[in-house]
Amino acid sequence: MYHLTDELAFKEARDYWLEQTLLYNCFSDTKSGYKMFRANENQYMPENGFLEGNAGIGLTLLSILTSDFSWDYCLMLNE
Repeated sequence: MYHLTDELAFKEARDYWLEQTLLYNCFSDTKSGYKMFRANENQYMPENGFLEGNAGIGLTLLSILTSDFSWDYCLMLNE
């Protein structure tokens, strides 16, 4: 939303959640450092998928660095 509106509140939210995402990079037994919490199993598990895993995290981080959000068309998040 910040990319589309330049609204400061969206930038602050983006920066907060980016920091939270980077703090979750704490698992040394995965290449990315991230795992997904599966509540029904009550444990963290590796997940490489687009919506809930490493692919989505990677795309988000790359988008912030490059300001290229064109991948959002496949989720119909574009304007």
